[in-house]
Amino acid sequence: MGLAVSPDGKTLYAANLGSDTLFVLDAAEKKVTTKRKLGTEDRPGCVRLAPDGKTLVVALWARGQVLALD
Repeated sequence: MGLAVSPDGKTLYAANLGSDTLFVLDAAEKKVTTKRKLGTEDRPGCVRLAPDGKTLVVALWARGQVLALD
């Protein structure tokens, strides 16, 4: 599972390799605010926020690609 934290520490981004899913969590409320299912066998791994703090970059290990989400 890959994890990233927003610059203000209020949002956590998580990738679940086994379910090909990305999650956005509210750190204060301790709840999932967004769940995004990716393609079958994308295998999202490492997640990082770009320096602008707005773009989430996700490594899709099974495809050898990088996904950028705004």
